[in-house]
Amino acid sequence: MSPYRSKRFFIIATCLVLIGCQKSEENVSSSALVGKWQLVRYVENTGGAEVYSASPSEGEEYWVELAVDSGLRAVDACNTCPGEYELGEDNRIYFSEVNCTEMGCSGRQFLVNLNSGPYGWSIVDDTLTLSQMNGDDEGWIFILERI
Repeated sequence: MSPYRSKRFFIIATCLVLIGCQKSEENVSSSALVGKWQLVRYVENTGGAEVYSASPSEGEEYWVELAVDSGLRAVDACNTCPGEYELGEDNRIYFSEVNCTEMGCSGRQFLVNLNSGPYGWSIVDDTLTLSQMNGDDEGWIFILERI
């Protein structure tokens, strides 16, 4: 990956994290994660690829519902995605067994990438930010709003 692309991803990720940190409530309880969250924006960098930031197209449905019992269900375009999550230390969340149906939707699939965690999480007002970085400057950032 070129230094320019890495630097650009770092700048975008930093901006999103700083936006997410504004008016942050200290010690947000992990129980605040429970509920239904609509994907409103994502940032993607899959190492060597362009950094991609956009919002879902109108009419596309992307949401995640986190249950008290660590179960999750989601819709990724037109596919349903059951799975599980586990909370770790330092505001980490680990998703597992997120397996989406393969219905051949017209929209792009994003939530299937939840398995590639762990993700850091923060909640400001009713906005949940999930951010994940692997080695080689690869990673995802999901911005979701409570619905």
